[in-house]
Amino acid sequence: MKNFLMYHAVAIVPIDVKNKIIETDKVFTQAGQVEDALASGLYVMAYEKEIENLNNFVNQMSKEYSLVGKNKEAVQNVGGTGFLTPFYFISSIGETFDKINSLYLENRNVDRKELRSILDESKFNPDDVNIVFNVFMKEDNTEPDEKAYDEIYKEIETAEGFLRGSYSFLMHDNLINSKYGSGSKGNTIDKNAVNEIMKE
Repeated sequence: MKNFLMYHAVAIVPIDVKNKIIETDKVFTQAGQVEDALASGLYVMAYEKEIENLNNFVNQMSKEYSLVGKNKEAVQNVGGTGFLTPFYFISSIGETFDKINSLYLENRNVDRKELRSILDESKFNPDDVNIVFNVFMKEDNTEPDEKAYDEIYKEIETAEGFLRGSYSFLMHDNLINSKYGSGSKGNTIDKNAVNEIMKE
């Protein structure tokens, strides 16, 4: 299968409000954001099977518990930085990821197996990869379901064949802030502060 790299990064486009000019020649990014986003995309490219397992998991979870993810527009327009899907995002940092970034920038046709070999051999710290599930209740005016949350949390803890990393899981009601693309509010269930899920 041909290598396919996908990631999201944020660029800041200055606007001269007084003269009503979009200053495209002055576009910039925050230090390290594009590099971290690239690393996340390369990580996903290296672990194709594990990503397939994650996608199968979220598809099953959404059907079983009547949950949805962010819509495509929210992911594309205000999703953030890293590898983004409607149900989860992945961000990567650390020296090992700097190494695979350099390898990719030297050779855009680098093989996914070579990337995986470097990552496997590095035995990077799972804290260097954050995998965050964000799910929403499918029905309007429905509070997040704590029983469903606990069951899914346990499934994430015990699942095999997932990516190495540090996992978080958040469950929201059906409302999302359209300006920021976030569903986090007072009724969001997030027990990760107590016990983050680590996958070795």
